[in-house]
Amino acid sequence: VLASKNYPYKNSEPTLLTTDDLSGIDGHVCYAGVSQKDGLLYASGGRVCVCVGKGLTIKEATHNAYELAKRVHFDGKQYRTDIAWQVLRD
Repeated sequence: VLASKNYPYKNSEPTLLTTDDLSGIDGHVCYAGVSQKDGLLYASGGRVCVCVGKGLTIKEATHNAYELAKRVHFDGKQYRTDIAWQVLRD
């Protein structure tokens, strides 16, 4: 989950949302707290989007999810990397 700057404490001002090329990464981005104006996307909610990675293993799917997250840009973007880390132990 990519969240806005002030999440979860208060709403953030809408900020322009852009993405790098997402092709070549197995997964997809589901937008939630996003608005559109003049053909542009804006991060306008607390939970802005979810990056879903796919893969043959949990590690591969996790890697792809974080690769997607790195390619979505908006001011104040934040996300956690410590959730469910226990599943990834070797």
